[in-house]
Amino acid sequence: MSEDPYISTVKEALIAEILGDVNTALTTTADLMEKLASAENSMIETAATLTVAGDNYRMAITGFTEEAKEDLTEHIENKLKTETKLSITEYRKEIREVTTNLLSESIEQRLKNNDEILILNFKKIKTRLWVVTLLSLFTAILAMTCTFFVLSQS
Repeated sequence: MSEDPYISTVKEALIAEILGDVNTALTTTADLMEKLASAENSMIETAATLTVAGDNYRMAITGFTEEAKEDLTEHIENKLKTETKLSITEYRKEIREVTTNLLSESIEQRLKNNDEILILNFKKIKTRLWVVTLLSLFTAILAMTCTFFVLSQS
């Protein structure tokens, strides 16, 4: 059977179209890689910002604790002056209990809120990583499919 020139031209047109599609896929893949690098840098910056924010929060809690200690001590001293009926040992016991209870509740509550915020932000970052991974997998499969299609046509 002899080769028809028209069939040869159609083949060439199809090959040219496939090569154009492969070029578009490669360009899209290159753009995606740039976007992935940008997203990675953004996540690294976000993690660093969260670390700094956590440190700042802990420092604020420490300052708050010291301030609360001073205020509580002042309040207790005023109370001691007005209530002279209680003995010194009873006052000391009361001061220790009140201080311990107030500081424990305040610190536990603030640390719990900080932990919840950090957990929520970590979950958001983890979700974004999965999306980027799935997009990369899809792009790789698409590139392999186009490559095998072109190779099988040769």
